Amino acid sequence: MFYINNNIYRKVDDTMKILIINGTDYKKNTYFIAKQLVSKLPCQKTDIKEIVLPRDLPEHCAGCGVCFRQDISLCPHRETTKRLQQMLDKADVLIFVSPTYVYHSTGAMMDFLDHFCSIWLLHKPMKSMFQKQAVVISTSAGKGHKSAIKDVVDSLQYWGIPRIYTLGISLKAEAINKTSPKKIKYIYNSTSKIANKIKNRYGNVTPSPHAKYLFKTIRALIRHVDMQPTDKEYWKKQGWLYKTNPWKHERPVCIEKQDFKYR
Repeated sequence: MFYINNNIYRKVDDTMKILIINGTDYKKNTYFIAKQLVSKLPCQKTDIKEIVLPRDLPEHCAGCGVCFRQDISLCPHRETTKRLQQMLDKADVLIFVSPTYVYHSTGAMMDFLDHFCSIWLLHKPMKSMFQKQAVVISTSAGKGHKSAIKDVVDSLQYWGIPRIYTLGISLKAEAINKTSPKKIKYIYNSTSKIANKIKNRYGNVTPSPHAKYLFKTIRALIRHVDMQPTDKEYWKKQGWLYKTNPWKHERPVCIEKQDFKYR
């Protein structure tokens, strides 16, 4: 990675930094699909990190609201969440993995998202989120994977992530090795399509129309409605209150695999 005229440039042979957030200690069907997706992305083994829940975040969100009123650094569980936030910040691609529990995402996954509710666009979004891509994967034995995926997507959209891909599958079986060949083929093709989209946008992640609309709507709300003073001050400090858009500054741009030469 290097800089030219204040823009970030990556060579196409740069490897991606992948972070898998697994909503359960068990590594079964949904995790298997996530690993298949990762195998199709240009990354080294050392570039793949994992957060396993609830192991890596055993505490429940206390609902104290200090992250809203003041700052996330004052969270009573900051000793744990600080490391997780740093992992989120460094990753290029976030892969959220959750089996379907009672038609929803796992409780551990929801606890994780609750701990980071103050980085929603309405409050103090992380600048790095505007350059990331995310994938949400869920499996079920029958139904419910769609609502499980929505549980996670709702937060990711409000984190400001410009490109979010989803993969929900009803296996019609307890284990992936007992599902039909047709389902196995669908999994292979779906992970290939998502991997290609991620690779094509890597280094130049542009926001979807919905991401643009959401950001601009919330900017108007922050600017004209009496919100938390700390939130408005944060937006002002980032320079987002008026025409400046976060994805237009320090936007990575892919170039061909060749050395840059001044003309």
